[in-house]
Amino acid sequence: MRKRISLKTRRPDLSRSEFRNYYENQHVPLGLTFIDRFGWRRYVRNHVLTATGTPVGFDCYAEFWVDDDFDDRALEEFIGSPEFQKLDVDDRCFLDVTRRLSFEVCETLVSRGGGEAHVARNGVVLWTRGAEPVEETEGVARRIVDSFGERVVDAILDRPIEAIPPGAPFDTLLKIRFGDAGPVVLDATVVPGSPWSLITVDPIETPSDLLRSVADAKPNQ
Repeated sequence: MRKRISLKTRRPDLSRSEFRNYYENQHVPLGLTFIDRFGWRRYVRNHVLTATGTPVGFDCYAEFWVDDDFDDRALEEFIGSPEFQKLDVDDRCFLDVTRRLSFEVCETLVSRGGGEAHVARNGVVLWTRGAEPVEETEGVARRIVDSFGERVVDAILDRPIEAIPPGAPFDTLLKIRFGDAGPVVLDATVVPGSPWSLITVDPIETPSDLLRSVADAKPNQ
């Protein structure tokens, strides 16, 4: 499957709890009414709880998975249609629309623990790799994971496969799931020569069976 990440920044007049409430209870259900157009196979919102290091400037990042053969041209036509305006108007009810940013990424499994370990905390390390070779980026990711020792349940590296606009706060994400709820502190020496951020997030995933059931209920276009 293909995966896209979208950064979400709340309107400055909203608290994080107000932003989250509107996103989950108003915007997500509205977005699901267009599931036949979006083709989502997985849909996760990662709400920021804490942040250290360089400020990230967003309150949530969403992850969307679609089939490898998903029709991008049809989606672009939908986004340019009057029908899409309902979603665009709703964005303005809770988002700072001047700071929207999305990009497609490639996933790499960096670490996997044994069995179905309990996950108590979710962390994400973000940094800018620029023109660094893929092998070096994966090496940095493994050093970060190793620095946390046996606390790590698993870790996934997300690297962009397209150019990211200038001014983006990062271009690489390393998602780490921890087996305990203890503090997450990054050893900055393992991310040399680059500004970095460490956030903890609360991931909320729309169940895959719900995505399928909504899609099945929509008439064919």
